[in-house]
Amino acid sequence: MPGGVKYAGAIAIAAVAVALRWALIPWLGADTPYATLLGAIAIAVWMGGWGPALAAAVFGFVATALVIGRPLGVLPADEIHTALGITLYAATCALIIGLGEAMRRTRDAYRRSQERFLRSQEAAIQGYGLLKTLREPAAGSVDFEFEYINPLGAIICRSTPERIIGQPVSSVMSGACAAGLLNSLRAVAETGTPVDIELADSTRAPPVWLRYMIVRVPEGIAVSFSDITQTKQMALELKQRAADLHRANAVKSLFLATLSHELRNPLAPIRNGLAILKERIPEELDDIGAMMERQMSMATRLIDDLLDASRIDRGKLDLRKESVTVESFVNAAIETARPNIEAKAHELIVRHASRTLHVDGDPTRLAQVVANLLNNAAKFTPTKGRITISMRAKSGAAIIRVRDNGMGLASADLDSIFEMFVQLDSSKTQAAAGLGLGLALARSLITLHGGELTAHSAGPGKGSEFRISLPLTDAPTHAPIPPRPTRPDQVYRRILVVDDNVDAATSLGTLLEYRGHWVRTCFDGAAAFEAASQSPPDVAFIDLNMPHPDGIDLARMIRTEPWGSSVKLVALTGMGQPADLERTRAAGFDKHLIKPVSSDDLLDAVAALPPRDGSRAVLQPASHINPL
Repeated sequence: MPGGVKYAGAIAIAAVAVALRWALIPWLGADTPYATLLGAIAIAVWMGGWGPALAAAVFGFVATALVIGRPLGVLPADEIHTALGITLYAATCALIIGLGEAMRRTRDAYRRSQERFLRSQEAAIQGYGLLKTLREPAAGSVDFEFEYINPLGAIICRSTPERIIGQPVSSVMSGACAAGLLNSLRAVAETGTPVDIELADSTRAPPVWLRYMIVRVPEGIAVSFSDITQTKQMALELKQRAADLHRANAVKSLFLATLSHELRNPLAPIRNGLAILKERIPEELDDIGAMMERQMSMATRLIDDLLDASRIDRGKLDLRKESVTVESFVNAAIETARPNIEAKAHELIVRHASRTLHVDGDPTRLAQVVANLLNNAAKFTPTKGRITISMRAKSGAAIIRVRDNGMGLASADLDSIFEMFVQLDSSKTQAAAGLGLGLALARSLITLHGGELTAHSAGPGKGSEFRISLPLTDAPTHAPIPPRPTRPDQVYRRILVVDDNVDAATSLGTLLEYRGHWVRTCFDGAAAFEAASQSPPDVAFIDLNMPHPDGIDLARMIRTEPWGSSVKLVALTGMGQPADLERTRAAGFDKHLIKPVSSDDLLDAVAALPPRDGSRAVLQPASHINPL
């Protein structure tokens, strides 16, 4: 409102008040001449502020003196009383104007706040509405009526603000109310506890998901709501993708495990054949046999890496922990990696710790990790390089460092080399790239031991260093393990070999025959059981995966026979998971060997059985051994 209009309005109100008071003189007399004027001043300050109210007060005072003639009312008309009357009038006006101005400013601030809020809701990116509670004396909160809704909220409700305001929620949002919105509104109205819910409006096609944030406010119930259908769809898609990735990861792990098992089967007859060739080839060809053994060991190691990757990926890798000295598994790793180091004429420097260090771990797995690091150092270091392995204690941990002066690592590769199937560039080496599993397995194994494996390098061409940190433990107090007894090779056995892989069965039978044992080979479970029933063996090597009856069933069939309790059953299979070991134990097997098995392990399994009936036999050439 313009300032001039405010002042004119205030003076007009004061004039009306004076005229009204003049008209009331017959009834009220000349006393209290400002009774109506003070009300006019209050109206003036509320409508126009303190300036127009002050003008109304001055105008009213003068007009009252002129019209009524007794501005002091009942007070005597002397100087003292005149001054006192004017002071009282001024103080009363000041009080009214002061209080009125404060109230007016509070009102204006509230209005501005409301206007800003409503403008913000008009431009909001979500729907907003104010609801009035509709009650019934007996039922309490029954429904809620829209007092306000912003344009976006009306669009979400597929209507306009003009049509929605004054309508009950149950008719505007019927689908959401059926899904639980009305109950949530009632709960907020009764308890005052805010609610944040997501509901699906199934009355629409396709269904629409809305998120409602409900709070109780002095004016009623405030509801903010937004369409989250797209967000829900994305969440469902992400959930489905996560499930698909999990399923794909499980399939990958199963594939790796199956592949490892299937690759073991053809290696078994090859290893048996190598053992037979060692008995036949002349001494001048021993280097050829050694080369074939190395390649066989390399293929076996790759298969073991695949199986280990599968086990770690599925969390099924078992560690056989014990208190072990760091030096013991480091020395074992050095012996494993020595052929690769010597093949490239590297200098190997070993720096031992100042005292014996003990850790709680699986010595085989820890040696596997260190051997992997040494083999990598030999592989990625040019001929006649230098490899240093050091051991020391620091801050309660055993630190093992493997350093070389080879091709080094870029800073971007220091973390990525530990990812599965990631390979370094082997174009500058004279070795095959491998599967890219070694370092990933190494870090996983060290992590399972509660340690840490990290890579460090100053850059390409500047060598690299791998650091293993393992928690130290106290030295064990138990007695040392007695040495392994020697194998009585001169004792013959009646041996049954059962495998549907003809090459594997035949080669194993031939190897055992060369060692002086009597061997019967069968290629299915039914024929094996019949042969064992006719002439019970001392030892039976049985493959698990065969047509019915498979190895598990065959073992159970043998154990049910009176003669079956004296037969040593050895599972010879490519399956080496803990569940497989449990299956063979439950079926009655005495030992579980995983293909490909070394000749020493095979002969150890045979020799562990006491001599049958106390008899011994001198080893005979294979051509003189009779079948079972």
